[in-house]
Amino acid sequence: MSQARELIYELYERSFIELFEDFDFKVSRVPSDIKTVNRCFVVSIDAGSSDIELVIYLYVTTTMLAFTHPEKEDVLEVDEKKLEDWAMELSNQLMGRLKNKLLSYDCTLQMGLPDSHFDESSEKLLKENAEFSEWVFMIEDEMVGSQLSVNMINSIDLVKQEESGDDVDTGELEFF
Repeated sequence: MSQARELIYELYERSFIELFEDFDFKVSRVPSDIKTVNRCFVVSIDAGSSDIELVIYLYVTTTMLAFTHPEKEDVLEVDEKKLEDWAMELSNQLMGRLKNKLLSYDCTLQMGLPDSHFDESSEKLLKENAEFSEWVFMIEDEMVGSQLSVNMINSIDLVKQEESGDDVDTGELEFF
């Protein structure tokens, strides 16, 4: 496995954990197969450049979506369409975090739009011969799975760039 691919996987795992820790959940990776994840929603999102293409698949239960949904106080009132939209938003946030981490390595990606695949198997979703890695995380008492497909179009070296000192924190906007 290339050094660039290994780094992307490492940054992705960190992005995933940070996303759910921001909801005040305890997150831990578990040694399990993605097929063991009891799921209802499968969402995907892609990002790429002329050198690299990434696709994230997120396998998440309705329970986890309800726990993280902005309207969780009225969890019984959150309908399936809202949960599907929220699942796609989580995948968007996850790819955005990875994209921002890759900026430190002078790797700029253009993000696509998220898509929903209700209860699809990973075999149907992944492109033939795609290289991917998968993770299963225990978040509180719920298992959440994820796959990341990395297609290297051109060989790239990801070298951390010097910090400029004026970094913007996640979720902050900087106008000037």
